[in-house]
Amino acid sequence: IGNTAVTSTAAELNILDGDTSATSTTIVDADRIVLNDNGTMVQVAMSDVKTYIGSSGATNITGLSDCLVENNSIWLGSDPSSTTNNAVNNVAIGINALDSITEGDSNVLIGYNAGTAITTGTENIGIGKQCMESAIGASYNTAMGNRVLKDLQTGVNNTGIGHSCLNE
Repeated sequence: IGNTAVTSTAAELNILDGDTSATSTTIVDADRIVLNDNGTMVQVAMSDVKTYIGSSGATNITGLSDCLVENNSIWLGSDPSSTTNNAVNNVAIGINALDSITEGDSNVLIGYNAGTAITTGTENIGIGKQCMESAIGASYNTAMGNRVLKDLQTGVNNTGIGHSCLNE
């Protein structure tokens, strides 16, 4: 074809032509795939594909835009890295959970807006949407349920269990 020797088998040409039968194979770095490189069809080694994916995507939790692992703490759903200063041993799961933290330690907050205002509070545990939402400097509190201790700001040693429990 056009002074180029064609060495493909009928099976290979059928695959390129859209043959829909699939096969299972173990892919290794030396295997190649065909890609369109700006209008030119090229073969690319799987090792190159692996390098590309590893360099352009997240390879760990901190690589995600809404997650952070830092100072023995983990945030999933928000990245408070601009405010964490010296905060250590915290766990936050949920959009805006514990996202204002600056120096508070050993807090566990799970749920949307859970502990969102906490900056210096320590050893709080909260599970539920908006639990301890206003607890700027509150410490040693336990909240279980949506909106539990929602309006608490600086209290200590409070325990609330049940929807909207201990709100003003």
